[in-house]
Amino acid sequence: MSGDHDALRYAAEHAAALCTIVKIEGSFSRRLGAQLAVARDGTTAGDMADNCLDAELADQAQAAFADGNPRVLRYGEGSPFIDFRLPCGSGLEILVDPSPDRAALAGCLAQLDAREPGALKLALPRDAPPGVLAERRYVPPLRLMVLGTGGKTGTPPEAFTEPNDVVVGPDGSIYVSESHSAQFIDEPTPEAVGRISKFSPDGKRLVFLTNNFALPAIT
Repeated sequence: MSGDHDALRYAAEHAAALCTIVKIEGSFSRRLGAQLAVARDGTTAGDMADNCLDAELADQAQAAFADGNPRVLRYGEGSPFIDFRLPCGSGLEILVDPSPDRAALAGCLAQLDAREPGALKLALPRDAPPGVLAERRYVPPLRLMVLGTGGKTGTPPEAFTEPNDVVVGPDGSIYVSESHSAQFIDEPTPEAVGRISKFSPDGKRLVFLTNNFALPAIT
């Protein structure tokens, strides 16, 4: 999982503060919504791509644990912390929530595990500056699926013969067509391969939709 998802999972499974970048002015090495989880013993998960900032937020999380109140802290340009500087000269607003809703966090994780997007409403304090991020959205990490066998021709699912197109349907079904050479033949020979194979989203089930050149409608 990504660092952001690591922070989400840790905060869902442990009593930890959740730090979220809710506004960026200028440029920064992490994107809006980047997160860091900080436990009461100082353990962290995720990162803000800056060790000094991670350490600073770990200290701020302990202060938030003490009074139990979420806070939005300004770092970089315009920050009251004049002894703390960001290397890129930008300005950041970071929410430190000492007690995020763990049920809501677990719900986001369940959606990600099901390869569905999730969203978390952030517990912004009343004095939060205007224009900050109010909802953190999560998307499942990219997944690479390999069908067939490299360097081998044959019949799916073990192998393909001249595959030339792959289409993913709205339900996640995967369609692979094979007819690269045969499509240029006016009268395909019996040996010519011209078929479409349908795989389930997990890549395990297989249905031959056609083994000739009459293409079915894909919905």
